[in-house]
Amino acid sequence: MKSIRVPGTEECLRLLEREGVPGHVVEHSMVVADVAVLLGKHLNAAGESLDVAVLRAGGLLHDVAKHHSFEGKGDHAEMGAVLLEGMGFDRLGEIVRYHVRLPEGNACDIIDEVTVVHYADKRVRHTEIVSLEERFEDIVLRYGIKQEALKRLRRLQVQVEKLEETIFSRLLFGPGEIRKMVMESENISVAGGNSWGMRSRFTAIRHSR
Repeated sequence: MKSIRVPGTEECLRLLEREGVPGHVVEHSMVVADVAVLLGKHLNAAGESLDVAVLRAGGLLHDVAKHHSFEGKGDHAEMGAVLLEGMGFDRLGEIVRYHVRLPEGNACDIIDEVTVVHYADKRVRHTEIVSLEERFEDIVLRYGIKQEALKRLRRLQVQVEKLEETIFSRLLFGPGEIRKMVMESENISVAGGNSWGMRSRFTAIRHSR
């Protein structure tokens, strides 16, 4: 049986600092965590059984190895997954492994921590909550130069659009309302508020070195 140990917000922020994750990637991850937690809480109210702490940590750490891809050192999703699994965070490793591409099979019909964090990431362009169409336009501009990469991204877009339908079939609000709801929420993260509170805490951690 896999471990279910989950780091808290402070531990996640310290890990991001220790790994040298750039500030703009951390800020993106904070917003992804906000979206994932918001969705998780509403999905749980609708009868799902998602672990909100896992969603928060998964959102914060999904790009823990992203900066290595800037340097051409390999697949940041796999590298981040291996890092976290080596620390005993097996469930988070699974989330990180599949935040770029969904697992094989019927993942777009499943609501769990892996698919919710994956979807949340596809709704955040840098630090702005946008539609799937806008997010994939940006992804294609950055990564869809080669024909095969473009085809792969378009296939993924179709999958994520189906996942969006699955998620929002359980909710009483639509995809277009997420941005406003996240901005209005004051208590998304335990002991620290939403991403605005986490930003100040990360800055404090960085300055304490």
